[in-house]
Amino acid sequence: MSTSDQREPALRQERHARLVLNPSNRLFSRLAPWHIALALTEPLNRLFDPAERLVGPHVKRGQVAADLGCGRGYYTLALAELVGPEGKVYAVDLDEKNIRVLTRKAARRGCRNIEAHASSASDLSFIADRSVDFILANGLL
Repeated sequence: MSTSDQREPALRQERHARLVLNPSNRLFSRLAPWHIALALTEPLNRLFDPAERLVGPHVKRGQVAADLGCGRGYYTLALAELVGPEGKVYAVDLDEKNIRVLTRKAARRGCRNIEAHASSASDLSFIADRSVDFILANGLL
């Protein structure tokens, strides 16, 4: 095995980490798995880029919202507060771990208006047609 063949898996892994963790190639791209990096950066996001700033102008109390690609629930929890107890938020993510984290966060905050699903954004059969007032697909590729 040549030297370049021995380094290839490490190079591929490094490129993958940069792509998945941090497209701008800063801070956590080499230091932590993606879920730890998200947990560490979430407080900074709340401080400098509040979720309410993005979704607040578009959502009203009593509406139904869907957060596709919800991740750990950064925007989902803000949507749940904005629509209030008479509204509803569908949270959809492929990763079951993210859905479990979101469910725990929602329970701690007393949010009972979130319906979380581990599913593809292309399979939304659990949402009735024409029942959603606002759809957020932030970062969904």
